[in-house]
Amino acid sequence: MTAPVLFSLENANEDERAFWHRTIAERDQSEGDLQTALEIFARHNALEQSIALAKTYAEKAVQDLKIAPDTHLKSLMESLALYTVTREF
Repeated sequence: MTAPVLFSLENANEDERAFWHRTIAERDQSEGDLQTALEIFARHNALEQSIALAKTYAEKAVQDLKIAPDTHLKSLMESLALYTVTREF
């Protein structure tokens, strides 16, 4: 499962849990399910929480890289970690 699904399940009501069970566990998906998923994500701030979690991990990765020698590869890995959480769609 993805972070947005996990965050939305955290406080899901019975109908939302049934939706996730049907679409993920049973793999019974139909037209309109994407819109329903997006609405559930919005109700539970799941996308914002997921982005915050990703930023936390990216920042930790950059901190963990501090012990590595200063090389082009280190700089590239730091840039990549930060880019993945700041890029615009």
